[in-house]
Amino acid sequence: MKGRRQAVFNRSISMTGWYLFKHAVSMLVRNWQMVIRIFLLPTVLVGVILGVLAQQTGVLALLSPGAASEVTPGGGLVGSLLLTAIVVMLISMWPIVAWHRYVLEEEQNPGFLPPLHLDRILAYAFQGILIGLLVLLAMIPVLIVIAVLASVLGGNFVHVLPILEPGLALLPAWVFLRLSITLPNVALGKTRLSITDAWKATSDAFGPVFGLVLITVVMQFAIEQSLLLLTGPVVVVWWALTSVVFGLIQVSILTTLYGHYVEKRPI
Repeated sequence: MKGRRQAVFNRSISMTGWYLFKHAVSMLVRNWQMVIRIFLLPTVLVGVILGVLAQQTGVLALLSPGAASEVTPGGGLVGSLLLTAIVVMLISMWPIVAWHRYVLEEEQNPGFLPPLHLDRILAYAFQGILIGLLVLLAMIPVLIVIAVLASVLGGNFVHVLPILEPGLALLPAWVFLRLSITLPNVALGKTRLSITDAWKATSDAFGPVFGLVLITVVMQFAIEQSLLLLTGPVVVVWWALTSVVFGLIQVSILTTLYGHYVEKRPI
């Protein structure tokens, strides 16, 4: 009986987690035109804002070869970064809310300006902050492990950390995915799905969600390592491209999890 349960568990991780990931990616591919319509303008807008900030604060000049020792970032950097972070967060959530509503409620977007549901965007932001705080609590065991390893390994810990990074990210990512199914619910504006409800909805899905976490963590680790192999402006271009693609996949994963575990849609 124990062996059978283990076999079922292993199959659950390897298959259902992969099906969830595959469904999320295929949803983006099938609806690539709508993806462009919903995400293009806000993404370009975020890029322009970050570019202007980098130029005004002197960060852009610092990235130029040979200029690091000659340029000092402009004043008011902390205030500018805080304001920009808030603006960028809200603009980023604008198309995300529109995507959830398009997939789950078939809300159409005929042009390149996503529907602006300001109340849903603000609610989405607050819910995201709440989940972020809970994920930070989940990182406490991870921080304890890091502290122990750092004390044992001493100076060698810096060299070992990149290898351990994917494993250390598993628990926070698992908690985030289980709680994040509340986000599409907020975007839809339906009857509130609490954090407890989200946890219960995925209580029997440890294997699939953990399998999905493995895929996304390894994918993110691979992207980070690929950046180390590049130099110059290519790094910025590759970082921007992979960040957008990975972000789209993450948003589609949240939509898939909500549709499957809350609305009981097939995958």
